[in-house]
Amino acid sequence: MTNAIKAVEEEGLTVRLAAELYGIPKSTLYDRIRGNVQHRTKPGPVPYLTKEEEVILAKFLIKCSQIGFPRTVSEVLALVRQTIQSKDLSDVSISYGWWQKFCSRHSELSLRTAVPLSLSRAMATDNSVIQKYFDILEDTLKENSLFNNPTRIFNCDETGLPLNPKSLKVVSGRGAKNVSQITGEGKSQITVLACTCAAGVPLPPFVIFDRKTFNDQLMVGEIPGTLYGSSPNGWISRELFLYWFRKLFLTSVPRVRPLLLLMDGHSTHYGPDLIKIAAEEQILIFVLPPNTTHLTQPLDKGCFGPLKTAWKAVCHEFCTKNPGRVVTRYDFSVLFADAWRRSMTQRNIASGFEVTGICPFNRNAIKTGNDKQETISRSLLDQTGLAYIPLYSPDIKRTRDHDSSFNSSLLERSLSENDLSIETVEPTTDISTAAKESNRTKETERVICTAKGSKGSVRTKETTVSPANATTAKKKSADYPTAKKSVQSAHRVDTRRSVRTKRKMERVGQCTVNNGIAKDAVPSTTYATKRSVKSKGKG
Repeated sequence: MTNAIKAVEEEGLTVRLAAELYGIPKSTLYDRIRGNVQHRTKPGPVPYLTKEEEVILAKFLIKCSQIGFPRTVSEVLALVRQTIQSKDLSDVSISYGWWQKFCSRHSELSLRTAVPLSLSRAMATDNSVIQKYFDILEDTLKENSLFNNPTRIFNCDETGLPLNPKSLKVVSGRGAKNVSQITGEGKSQITVLACTCAAGVPLPPFVIFDRKTFNDQLMVGEIPGTLYGSSPNGWISRELFLYWFRKLFLTSVPRVRPLLLLMDGHSTHYGPDLIKIAAEEQILIFVLPPNTTHLTQPLDKGCFGPLKTAWKAVCHEFCTKNPGRVVTRYDFSVLFADAWRRSMTQRNIASGFEVTGICPFNRNAIKTGNDKQETISRSLLDQTGLAYIPLYSPDIKRTRDHDSSFNSSLLERSLSENDLSIETVEPTTDISTAAKESNRTKETERVICTAKGSKGSVRTKETTVSPANATTAKKKSADYPTAKKSVQSAHRVDTRRSVRTKRKMERVGQCTVNNGIAKDAVPSTTYATKRSVKSKGKG
């Protein structure tokens, strides 16, 4: 097409000859030469965003995920919808199909499940903190001849395995709702203390049950060499950790010294007796920086994730093979042994030490992103480096502010919300000018609530609403004992009503007369009227 256009515009060929020469339809070439169709454009509707805008949007989404503020698909669609509205494009709907096409055009984007990261961890993963940690670790490894020596570097940490883990994705009918799976009751879990070597060898686990007494039936199907403990809540304690350190760690590690033991700074991991024994046995206890174990601990990075995934799988298989049974403490050892063998492989253990930069040593293995000071001081625009960031904030529903001054519309709204109908009664006689001025400058209004009494009689209750208590008019009207019954729609009363109705209104008007207004005059008053009830006596 490009050569055909050049032949017509530069070489002077006719449209017919150029179309025949290059095998292009005459009408197609004619439309592009005349400008009816722009060259190098795709057929179909005009895209919502230009290529430049899509590139900026893709960069923005990636940067937001890197700094801890990722966007969901619905937020992206709302952002694109807002951008389209700014272009004065009406009757345009953005669906999930647009998102799928957008991802196909930008393969660097994908949907991932975000892992919750607390603010304390986000602030602790500062580049200066990580680099200082690597400086101390490098000095420790070199001073004790442990640099890149995987057989003498260990890491220990505990994790919890619930007896009722979350269900896996299962097959069901399309459109089915409330797909359930039979599980046990309660939220009890078993604590497991694991310890691995950088060479890819795990030590036997330390299992802690949530019970005061121990039963030998809990050990059926165990992993050889497993150590057991018990506590009232199933958590590890300082005494249990010391018990593990003496009975299992010191008896399982090589006799060569010194050894390096990496662990977090939990209070249960330290005590005078533990520090004394470790010093005597030449065990170097290295504490990882606080709130950084999600990046620096090998077990968290390489083993605990596959372990919990395998635990869910074996529990699901157990429930499938044994209908009507649930996982109990007496089934734990058998199922845990299977999950342990699936996850604690040499590859997973070695990769955990590798990605944390411990063995082989690599201070650049942990990527922390921007420096903390820059993250706090620099704006989002400076961090992303984009010329235009299409931020989107949904509309916030604002609460209605109550004015301290009296407002008749507020009173009418509060009465209507409490199932009370509003009725304006016009005066049956003329009101003098002085009475009108007095009624206009009056700072209080009276609300008369008429309701059905216990004996069928009509009772009235007069409530004064002052400017300071205007906001409580709704509460006062709702607190009336009989205000919960249904109401009848109000009707405007005029002078053409029956004599009996006029007599009723005159009597009601006499109850609400104000100083300076004649007794025979009934001012225009706002009424909240219940369902009318005929009295047994005379009207």
